[in-house]
Amino acid sequence: MRSFIAIEIDPDERMLRAIKEMKSLGIKIKAVEIENIHLTLKFLGEIDERQVESISKDMESLSKYEEFNIQLKGVGAFPSVDRPRVIWVGVVYPETLENIWRDVEEIAYRAGIDRESRGFSPHITIGRLKERSIGRLRTFMEKYSDAEFGAQRVREIKLKKSDLTPSGPIYSDIFSVKLR
Repeated sequence: MRSFIAIEIDPDERMLRAIKEMKSLGIKIKAVEIENIHLTLKFLGEIDERQVESISKDMESLSKYEEFNIQLKGVGAFPSVDRPRVIWVGVVYPETLENIWRDVEEIAYRAGIDRESRGFSPHITIGRLKERSIGRLRTFMEKYSDAEFGAQRVREIKLKKSDLTPSGPIYSDIFSVKLR
């Protein structure tokens, strides 16, 4: 099954307005469904039941971490503002998040999944560009480059399944671990 480890995000009104504005730019952009907004800690790809069991069991160790806050701030693009493919909201985070990411990388590695080669770059994907016309998108990103989208309390980490459908992915929880 196609899966990933993530923190669910509950977007505030400011983020919802920005997403609505992004969708109205008149360019081909696929906005992430509100219920699917999350911070990916590790994309696992296709995993089997044995890996699900191993990852779920090892994720229990994440309960050693205390709940913490992250701040959602700014809009940017991957791979760059000049060649955008993914539009994201930035994350200002405490060291705890990076420590959890390292643990998640180790958990996935023990289950047979390669380590991330690009390092830690937390972000919330809000859209995927389907065309190269970026004039209006550049204006949008400049407008929201330092925008504050509120704080989120991180209370749990989830192993999620992603079923791809013609209308977009459907995510469901496989396993969840609560933080202290």
